[in-house]
Amino acid sequence: MSPSGPQLRKYPLDRLKQQPCLSLDARDLAALGVTGQGKEESGRSGKTCLWKIAGQNVSLDLDVQLSYAKTMTKHGRVSRVPVGHHTAVQSEFQHICFIFVAIDAPEHPIGTTTIPEPGAPQEGACQAGASVVAAALTHLE
Repeated sequence: MSPSGPQLRKYPLDRLKQQPCLSLDARDLAALGVTGQGKEESGRSGKTCLWKIAGQNVSLDLDVQLSYAKTMTKHGRVSRVPVGHHTAVQSEFQHICFIFVAIDAPEHPIGTTTIPEPGAPQEGACQAGASVVAAALTHLE
């Protein structure tokens, strides 16, 4: 079945860690207003995928180290926000927004880092990151 078919594709977390750009399908990309395809990159603890959404660069990491999440929430403006059916920790720090949500293993949350393009408003950063995490969670088995 193709990703744009009527059936939602679901993957084991380990597969998404290896191919993080599978975390959003064609419907997600269209609904979120993603421009272009996701770009796989090397992250702190493995592969990540980067998308551009309305002037925001959103990077999804499916295997965040808890120590990194704690560091990124230490000095920021921290709040709890709904992400899909979960509650996430959101931290705004130096015009960057971090979202972390623990699914099965609290020591390895799933997270996004959202950095606005130069000249783009920062206030859209957290919503873009939360939307990517929420959509990605729908593809987990």
